[in-house]
Amino acid sequence: MCAYLAELRDEPNPLWLREMRQAARVQLTPIALAALTILMTLFIGGIGGMMAAFKLSPASIGGVLFQTFFTLAYFIVAVVGPALGANTIASEREGRTWEVVLLTGMRPATIARGKFASAYTSIAIYIVALAPVGALPFIFGGVTPTEVVVAFLVLFVFALLSVAFGLALSARMQSLRGAIVVTLLAAFPLASGLFAVVGPMASTLAHRVWPGVQEGTPFWYPVAWGVAPFGREFLLFLVAIPLAVVGLPAWFLFEVTLANLSSITEDRSFGLKRWHLVAAPVTLALLLVLSGYVDSLAPSELHALVSFGFVAYAVFVIYLFATEVFGPSRRVLVDLAGRGFLRQRLAPGLAPTRRMLRLTLTLPLILVTLGWMLATPSSGLPTTRAGAHFVPTVELTQIALVGVFLAAYVEFLIGLTTFLRVRSAGGSGVRPLLILALFVTAVGPWIVGAVAGLLSSRSDPGVVVAAPSPVFLLLVTHDALVTGGALSSPLVACPLVFALLYAAGGVWLGRRATERCRAAIDQHTALLADADRRLAEEDAALERDRATNVAPHADMALRAEVDAPTEAPPSPESVADSIADVDVPPEA
Repeated sequence: MCAYLAELRDEPNPLWLREMRQAARVQLTPIALAALTILMTLFIGGIGGMMAAFKLSPASIGGVLFQTFFTLAYFIVAVVGPALGANTIASEREGRTWEVVLLTGMRPATIARGKFASAYTSIAIYIVALAPVGALPFIFGGVTPTEVVVAFLVLFVFALLSVAFGLALSARMQSLRGAIVVTLLAAFPLASGLFAVVGPMASTLAHRVWPGVQEGTPFWYPVAWGVAPFGREFLLFLVAIPLAVVGLPAWFLFEVTLANLSSITEDRSFGLKRWHLVAAPVTLALLLVLSGYVDSLAPSELHALVSFGFVAYAVFVIYLFATEVFGPSRRVLVDLAGRGFLRQRLAPGLAPTRRMLRLTLTLPLILVTLGWMLATPSSGLPTTRAGAHFVPTVELTQIALVGVFLAAYVEFLIGLTTFLRVRSAGGSGVRPLLILALFVTAVGPWIVGAVAGLLSSRSDPGVVVAAPSPVFLLLVTHDALVTGGALSSPLVACPLVFALLYAAGGVWLGRRATERCRAAIDQHTALLADADRRLAEEDAALERDRATNVAPHADMALRAEVDAPTEAPPSPESVADSIADVDVPPEA
């Protein structure tokens, strides 16, 4: 760590230095910082004055001002941070200076770090300029220094995510205006949704764990650091989960930036695959841990929520790798020579990617289902006897049904995406077709049932027309648990039939795609080998022509040198005459 810090001090990123020197020459930056600070001060002071007019206690006023200030600062960072990130790489491309950056020989990782450091330094200056305004709640009280410090740390961490988001989109876009518009249109809804989930909604769970945290407050995290006792919940909810929630998206955005900056001959998917191998178990572990703190639902319903949450992550990953290349290029094959086992298994290609997705997405759903059945309070195995046979309970049936159906559904999506990628030349239409397939399988059956009038009531047998949809399974099993009745045979048989169809279809499509991909790779390899053979033949022919052309020239030069007349040696008389003709100075 010390060596890394010493390297940063002695050899800072050249792009970061250049960006900072350019920003120092801009005269508008101090004016913008001063205007933002003055406006925020007037706004917070006005709110404090109005609340004081209503005879509220100083502690209450200080708490409200604390929440108001950091909420506004959060949305300022949510707008300014992505805009600064989007202005980095897209401005180089629009200004025709991106080729100059590439000619410096810097790797994409170095370029990404330099651009990120410059944008993050700029947004950090905005946060530091707002720091004096954050001290206003101290005038009224009700806020501790720890809460203010932790809240500013939260702003800095969120600024990291916002800048990384803008940088990832900037690496994809060619126009500066397009990058800024797309980034702002996407950043504000995402920031609002994140604020609602991590803020007021998460405060409800925090209030259940620590009653000292007020329910419904957006910035509950700094307050929890002051009231939560040190223990397992403190390390879990205030350290481990925030690190995962921030670290995984930041790492993902950095890998996306590197992939967008790399050329098509490089391995653009290795970093994303490496991220997925870490993100998949961490996501599943977070879902399992959070389900342990929800005691208002039955075990089967908790299993359904965990499984559906992991399926949502699986759909995102399948969408992410939908445009994977058929196989590695020659440059990648040279780079892979002598690498480790993991690096070899994560090589680009449809077949390795399909195996990785099946191992990391389908298999965990099956394992979680088996583990949940064994951990069900009614016992791990069906124990209700009916003659000589074991009859499973309703909860065990629901757990098994949800697990089998969702695992088969994910297998189908993997196979379908691989098949669509093989059929698509450039891979541009794979993701829209995947979204269409998700809509048809998840929402389409409900539309068909509604049009046909078969969804008038949930007890109507015609509701099984929506059995291909995963939502059907969740709603039917929930109704069976609420009413306390057993699952009828059509409600179990129809999802099982479609689960088998999904699994068989996914395996068949995946194998067909793998065979077609292998044939395409073999054909491409044969074409390259034929091209190499032709080039070798041309090189050999040129060498032969050069050898045959050089030999006659050498013989002619040697013959001319031999046949040339030789001059006779001078006679003694001529030498004497030449000496006599020389004028000798008198001094000699």
